[in-house]
Amino acid sequence: EALRSPRFGTNDYFFIYDFDGRAVMVAGSQKLEGQILLGKTDAAGYKMWDAIVAIGKAGAGFVDYVFPRAGQTEPKPKRGYVIGIPEWQWIVGTGVYVDDIDETVKRSAIRYAMISLVILCAVGAIAYLTSRSILRSLSSLQTTIARIEGDLDFTVHVPIIANDEIARVSEALNRLQEKLRSSFTAVTLSTQKLSSAATNLASSSDEVATSSAEQSDSASAMAASLEQ
Repeated sequence: EALRSPRFGTNDYFFIYDFDGRAVMVAGSQKLEGQILLGKTDAAGYKMWDAIVAIGKAGAGFVDYVFPRAGQTEPKPKRGYVIGIPEWQWIVGTGVYVDDIDETVKRSAIRYAMISLVILCAVGAIAYLTSRSILRSLSSLQTTIARIEGDLDFTVHVPIIANDEIARVSEALNRLQEKLRSSFTAVTLSTQKLSSAATNLASSSDEVATSSAEQSDSASAMAASLEQ
């Protein structure tokens, strides 16, 4: 009687047969109790009670058959598990209906599919954001290089958008631009100094030439006076 009331799953229950095939307790079909069922078959023609007794006497195991749900009359495929208790000459068992198993598997499959879909969407979103960040960094790098190449503009800096290898390249390019700009500034200053020196030299040369011309004119005048 202790096994008559417990239920699990979708109203699944326990049953007890003895080694002679007599139904001692069948919680889901009490009308069978007291009957010897050896040789009888289920709705599919399978001698399920013979199988239950054989498995129970051998120890324990699974058995597949068809049997109505508790309180119903339509047979449904069922998988049972029975275990023999030699001391009492009893076989205690229970079972679950195959369609319940299928439904459980289906629900699990749907749940796992949804979880997989969520994970896939998350991975896709991360991949999209990562790729967009990379493309933005590459675009900025490409634009800066084009300006340097086309306009020789070394004042432009590459924006540092992310913290990745492209950012390291951009930082290196910015440092290179700083060094080139410093070098060009130094060259420009040196050129300006050379130009100023050249201008001063040209001015000095003109003064020397003018003075020489004046001295030559004076000498010519003196020579003319002496001849007179």
